[in-house]
Amino acid sequence: MALVRLALAEAGAARQCVRRVATTTKPNWKQWRDGLAPKPTWSKSDPLIPHADLVQNSPINKFDLSLRSPKYDGLTPSEKAIFRRDLLASELGVDRKTLAKIDNLELLLELKRSTLPEAVQLEIGRSVAEREATMALGENAIGTAGNQCLGVTTRHLIDGEQHLAVLGVVENSIIAGNEAFAEKIARAGGVQTLRLDPPIMPTEVLIRATTGGPSLQDLKLKLESPGMLAKIREYLLKNVPKYASLEIKYGGGLIEKLEVNILKGKSEDQLELVLFYNTDQMMGANVANLMAEALRHYLPSPDGIGPCNAYAAILSNVVTHLRDVESMCRISPLDLADKGKANGHEIAYRMALLSEAATLSYYRGATDFKGSLNALMSFLAPLGQDPNAVMAGLAHGSVRTGSDTAAFVPFTRWIYNGTWLFGEFKAGMALSTTGIVRHNPDAVNLMNIMGITDEGEMRRL
Repeated sequence: MALVRLALAEAGAARQCVRRVATTTKPNWKQWRDGLAPKPTWSKSDPLIPHADLVQNSPINKFDLSLRSPKYDGLTPSEKAIFRRDLLASELGVDRKTLAKIDNLELLLELKRSTLPEAVQLEIGRSVAEREATMALGENAIGTAGNQCLGVTTRHLIDGEQHLAVLGVVENSIIAGNEAFAEKIARAGGVQTLRLDPPIMPTEVLIRATTGGPSLQDLKLKLESPGMLAKIREYLLKNVPKYASLEIKYGGGLIEKLEVNILKGKSEDQLELVLFYNTDQMMGANVANLMAEALRHYLPSPDGIGPCNAYAAILSNVVTHLRDVESMCRISPLDLADKGKANGHEIAYRMALLSEAATLSYYRGATDFKGSLNALMSFLAPLGQDPNAVMAGLAHGSVRTGSDTAAFVPFTRWIYNGTWLFGEFKAGMALSTTGIVRHNPDAVNLMNIMGITDEGEMRRL
C-alpha cells in the first residue's frame, strides 16, 4: 500500500491546468456584458437548425456519444472512460496528460498490471472495482470524484458559444437527459442569458439597545446618516486584512451600500445592520464574517454609533435579487414528439401544466425544486462549490410566505404558447473560483476543461 500511496501522491503532484480550446470566433460573454459587442440572440421567427448541421458545425459535437464499435464494446468500464478521455483530447485539444489525472485511473490500471506484491495487487484491484461501480452510475463517464460519476455532456449552445459540461452524478439518467435536451435547445437557438448580477454578498450585525443608551430609532438614524458608510469602509480597510487586500487589489468601494432595519419581536425589538459588498471571484463567506465581527466591536465605540449591544455578527446566505442569473431557452414541440407515438404539442402542454402546478401546490413544488436541484448540483458539486450555501440561497428564493397553498416560486419554469415550449431559469447563487476551490485539484482541472475562469462565467453556464 505504501507503493500505491507514493505513486498516487506523485501523480497528484504532477497535476497541471488545461484550457478548453475556443470553438467559436463570436464575442465572449464579458464583451457583450460590458457593451463592447452585440449580444447573441435569437428571435421567434428563427428556423430550427437541422441535426446534421448542428453536429457538422461544432467540434464539441464530434465527441461521438454512440461509440458502438465492437472494440469499444469489449472494453471494461475503466478502459471505456480512458477511451472517452482520448476522444476529448483529440477533438477539443485538451491536454491528454492532465485529463488523465482526474482520478489517477490510468495509474491504477498500470499498477494493476505491474509486478507488485499480491496484497498490493488485491488492494489496487479493489480500488479499480470501486471506481468502475461508481462510473456505472452515469453515461459518458470519464472518471470519478469521490462517490460521483463524472460524465461529459456536449452540444450546449449558450449565448452563441458551444460548451461542454462535466457533471458529477450519483444516479443515472441525469447525464443522458441533459445531453438529449441540450441538442433540442441548441436546434432552437440555444440558451440566452438575460441578466447576470455582480457577485454581491450581505453580512449583518444584530444590535440591542442598552439601558440608559440611545434608542433603536436613534441608532438607526446614526447608521443612516451621511458619511457613516465611508467611516465603516475606512475602519474595515485598517482592521480587516482580507477586506483591505480586496479593496487595494480591485480599486476600492467593495461595500456598495448598507441597509438598517428595526426587527419587531415578541421579547424585544432589535436593530439589524446589513452591509452589501462585492466579493469578486470569492464566494465571500469568510470575509463577510470577518467584517461583521470587526463591526460588532466597532459600532459600540465612541467612533461608531455609541453605547449599544452588538450581540451577533454573521454573513447572510440571501442572494436572491443580489447575485441572480436569469436565462431562457426554447424547444420546438416537433423535437418532443416520440417517433409518432406521442404528439409533441401535447407533451409541451403537459410539461408547462406540470410546471405551473409547482407554483400552486407545495407538494408539487417541493418535488420540482428537488428535481431542478439534482441537475444544478451535478454541475456545481464537482467544481468544489459549497452545496449548503447554494441550496440555502435557492431555497430562500423559492419559498413564498403568506400563503397556505402556493408555497414555492420555482427557479426553473416551462411555459407553452402554442408554438414553442419556453424554459426559464432565475436564481441567485454564491459561487467561487478562488480560495479553497483553488486547493481542490479536481475542481481546478474541471474548470479549465470547461473554460471557466470567472465566477460570473460559472453562474452563467
